[in-house]
This record gives sequence, C-alpha cells and structure tokens, in this order.
Amino acid sequence: MTAPTSRRSALDPQREREIIARAESIARDQFGDGPIDPEQLIQAEGITLSRGNYGESFDGLLEYDGLGFHIYANMDRLQRLDEGRGVFTLGHELGHYFIDEHRLWMQANPGISHPCFLFSSHSKDALHEREADLFASSLLMPTASFRRRVRSPAPGAEVILDTATFFRCSVTSTAIRFCELEPFPCAIIRWSASGEYQWGRMSSRVRGRYGSFARDLTAGRSQSLTAETLRAAPGSAQQGKRTTVSELWFLGCEERSQRHGADLQHLLAVLDEHVIPLGNYGVLTVLSGHTWATLPVSEQAAATGAGGKSDRRAG
Repeated sequence: MTAPTSRRSALDPQREREIIARAESIARDQFGDGPIDPEQLIQAEGITLSRGNYGESFDGLLEYDGLGFHIYANMDRLQRLDEGRGVFTLGHELGHYFIDEHRLWMQANPGISHPCFLFSSHSKDALHEREADLFASSLLMPTASFRRRVRSPAPGAEVILDTATFFRCSVTSTAIRFCELEPFPCAIIRWSASGEYQWGRMSSRVRGRYGSFARDLTAGRSQSLTAETLRAAPGSAQQGKRTTVSELWFLGCEERSQRHGADLQHLLAVLDEHVIPLGNYGVLTVLSGHTWATLPVSEQAAATGAGGKSDRRAG
C-alpha cells in the first residue's frame, strides 16, 4: 500500500487527539464499560474476516475489493484472535478502517492489499501504521478504563503484565500504553531475537530528562539481564529483573546533565531492568523504578497531557 500520509518523526498532536477521541468514542458507544471485542465490532461493521496460514507474510491484512472490506488474520503468527497479539492485530486493522483517510484511500484503490507487521521497525517508521497502532491501543485500552485499572501502581513489569491480561492485549502494546499514559515514569526497548535494537519508547518525564536510547548491547549493557536473556538458548529464556543504572541505557547522559543542570540523582538513578521474552519476536526491556518518581513533569506534557514518544533516530 502506498501510504496516504508521509513519514515523519512524530504524530501531529491535534491529529493524535482526533484519533484517540474517535477510537474511545467507538469503544464507549459499542461496549460501554465492558470488555472490548474487536471481532464483534468487525461483524457489526459488515467487514468479513478469515483465518488462514500465510507463513511470515504478515500479521493482519485489510483489503477492499470494490464491494466491501475484508481482514485476513495470519494464524501462523497470531495463534489465536481472542487475546494478546491477535486482539491487537484486529484493533490495528480496524484503525485502518475507521480512520477516514486510510479507508478512503483504500476505497479509491480497490484490490491493493494492506499487510501489517505489528511492532516492526517499518511499522514504527510509517506514519499510517503508527496511527493504526494508536487507534488500536485507544480502542482496546481506553484512557478512563486504563486509569481506573491502574491506580498508584508499584512501578515495574508486573503491573504491565497484569494489565495486559486484563485487557486481553499483547504485552508490547500494553507497555506502550503505559508509556503513553504514564501512571509511573518508564521506558521500554524492543530487541530482535538476534539482539538488534528495533525501537524504543519513553514516557514523557523520562524523555524530558534523558533524550535518546543507547541502541546496542555493548559496553556495560553487554552484562545486562537483557543481553544474557538474548544469549540464552532458544526456548529457555525466562522473565526476570535486575538492578541497573540509568546512565547505561541513554545516550549523552553526562552532556545532557551538564546542559540542563540535572543532578547525579537522575544521571545515576538506580532502576529495575525487567526483561520479558517475546519468543521468536525477541525481548522487551522495561526500565522503571521509584527513583524516577522525582522526575519533573515537562511544561508541554502538563499542558497537553502528551504521553510517551518513540525514539526513531535514523540508522
């Protein structure tokens, strides 16, 4: 599919608010305070859905054939559609359907399929894919429901895993939602199974202090729990937690500290490094800790309620 919108580093804040409002309005009107069932919504919209085995071709695919819309779900990569990655995939494809510009582009170009790979490097670069991700997270984990569920939580991966189970969403999508809504300051990094940096996300208070992620597992990070987990034999990796310090994970901490007057408390903040194996999809690193509770709220975040942003530096 030729994207109806171009690549850029971040979603326009007004556009972001519009997509969130659209998704949460649909969730509220269709499901009230109850659980969100994307298959029920697909059926209500007259979209047809088929499950098939398509190897590594895609996770989900939305197509308009000139008469109507159809979603293909790749069960080789999803396994099931009532939880985790499958639920978010359906929510993502619904994003392409409900976001007007996406749907109208497909209707003007019938027969052109729209394959999606969730949380891949490409999907984090392509603006229309990020918009569909934002729609899905807002539909499946509406802000009000999310905040009611996550009240004054202890920072860490445990509450992310519990929340993912409650909303029947993937761990990765739920972790991103934590960065967006920031019930506590946190950062996440997605690594491929071969140990390559794929993308990262920080909540607004963390980004305001630290800037960009280190994008490899060299130097001190080579001894991290993340690196050890990725070196483990396939199928043997276990979820775990280890103490770390913030300076290991962010670029230019010392220079940024001098430039902005940050103290050593934040430069050398003691954190928990939580590692969540994702099977064939690699590893998710979650950084959080009570020492980040003192991070200041940026003026922009306080004024707009902006959540976390991705680290998408070129390269």
